[in-house]
Amino acid sequence: MSVLDKLKDPQRVYNYLYWRVRDFIQYFENWAALLRIKKTSREPFETKPHGRKEEVIISLTSYPKRFGTLHWTLECLTRQTVKADRVIVWLYEPDMAHITPEMRALESRNVEFRAAPEDYKSFKKIFYTLTTFPNAIIITVDDDMYYKPTMLEELIEAWSGDYKEIVCHYGVRIPVDASGKKRPFREWKEIRGPLADALDVMPYGFGGVLYPPGALPPQTLNTADFKRLCPHADDVWLYWMARMNGCRYRKAPKDVKVLEWPSTQASGLKNQNMGWRNDEQIDKMAKEYGWPSFETA
Repeated sequence: MSVLDKLKDPQRVYNYLYWRVRDFIQYFENWAALLRIKKTSREPFETKPHGRKEEVIISLTSYPKRFGTLHWTLECLTRQTVKADRVIVWLYEPDMAHITPEMRALESRNVEFRAAPEDYKSFKKIFYTLTTFPNAIIITVDDDMYYKPTMLEELIEAWSGDYKEIVCHYGVRIPVDASGKKRPFREWKEIRGPLADALDVMPYGFGGVLYPPGALPPQTLNTADFKRLCPHADDVWLYWMARMNGCRYRKAPKDVKVLEWPSTQASGLKNQNMGWRNDEQIDKMAKEYGWPSFETA
């Protein structure tokens, strides 16, 4: 179809303009978030204990291409209204040599840079933390995002205390057609507002996801399988593992605005996984394990 033919289709024109305007607005919102954290990083802040008996760990991974802005994400994570016991950044061992002074400066605020002997990409943040701290509450986040100061507190407050309940700030609902067939990934819709006891919700790590101890089964650490089935979709892998372990999902009441640092938008899993690539990995998981049931017991 030629460009002229596309212009004759009002829906195509609308879709094109809608996404261009949305991208334009998002670009300026991302810059505003960066300026906000740069300003607040020079201001004093107050934090309080998280109040849980378990250790609370915020876990993420990164790589040198993101090191120029990683310290701003860590600023967000260490300026939370409740304090995590640890903020662990898993780095592939050779990348440890590239840690910047700005990153090192945050070690005084419970940030730990730990070497990962194997580069499991985005899986490092769950694989190594789950292996090292199996009895901790693990909150996974991304390395290129702005996080509001109440992110951690809202996740902990929303959690019922049930170790089979996973809490997220951002998730999508998996639609099913009249015949019971799951719809393609591009049709999955973002959830707005609170939601509890859901089986058909896939949380996205970039909003922050709380995993209680024992929520993820031993199979989660099967490196051969996640590299074979969904090497670029840790969210997909973790959804299947949690559902196979009988977990349900709760979305925290307050919605989050997805804000990425401007220089990181052109790369990363969030761009790679849109559309066909996520569908491809989801299909592999469904063929391997079958779709988890959406029916309550």
